[in-house]
Amino acid sequence: MSKAMDKIVGFCDQYVRIAYNNQTAESIIDFLCADLLVTLDSAKTAAPRATCEVSVSENEQLFSLHRNGEQLYRGTCQRALAYALVNEIIFQCLDKNESGLALHAAAVQVDKGGILLPGNSGAGKSTFVAWLTACGCGYLTDELVVLLSEDSHHIYPFTRPLTIRSASAQALAPYVQFKKDEVLTGESGFMVPHRQLNPDFTPAQPPLSLILFPRFQAGASAQLTELTPGIGCSRLMECYVNARNIPGHGISELARLTRKVPIMEMTYGSFTDLGTLLADTLPDFFRDIFSQPPSC
Repeated sequence: MSKAMDKIVGFCDQYVRIAYNNQTAESIIDFLCADLLVTLDSAKTAAPRATCEVSVSENEQLFSLHRNGEQLYRGTCQRALAYALVNEIIFQCLDKNESGLALHAAAVQVDKGGILLPGNSGAGKSTFVAWLTACGCGYLTDELVVLLSEDSHHIYPFTRPLTIRSASAQALAPYVQFKKDEVLTGESGFMVPHRQLNPDFTPAQPPLSLILFPRFQAGASAQLTELTPGIGCSRLMECYVNARNIPGHGISELARLTRKVPIMEMTYGSFTDLGTLLADTLPDFFRDIFSQPPSC
């Protein structure tokens, strides 16, 4: 690959170099990493932790991904390639990261501050954050945040396209009109640029103001329950991914932040009347978003 045909992506001062072989490969990288790309000058003080190579065949039927020469993916699905690449970027940026507490969590921004939506795979956080973003919340991430303790627990989001499962698309259909020519589709779902849901996007690292655990349960009525700091801390530990890098495993830091902000659990089975419940129960955060809902 030509030396000129590469890009640097970064998160929390950790960097990955991505080399590519043609314009199609470059377009996949730009789609996936639009909010992670950094200039060479920005990354010059720290060597990239790894080099990934994205290759697309001339007929655009075969896609491959290598890391430092080791094959990570080879196949015919662009979404599968993108999924493998974003997971590798996350691993490299977190493996030795000591800058803060890394959590599997979605996040959005409202006037009041940042709302953390923790949950492991299958909790419904990507679907929920897609709906919130379409309704007017500021998108931050659907997958990963780092909370830095030295700056009052601001949310540093790993901003990427949303990953939506096929089964969730129907629930979102009344609120989101996906542009099929702008998504990466695979057998199990698709990736959609967050600007397609809400073009009014400004990168942000807002202070943590609310922790809300979303839990999708088919057929369930929407319900919000306040959690104690102790239960909230225990639930956050289930989503905590870099404990081994943090002194004392970061447990005291998790406990401290759960004593500072309200913590809620939300069970929902659909989005019907969910905006009204959020606005009535948490007006400081959602009243303005859902005061005149055009479709939410």
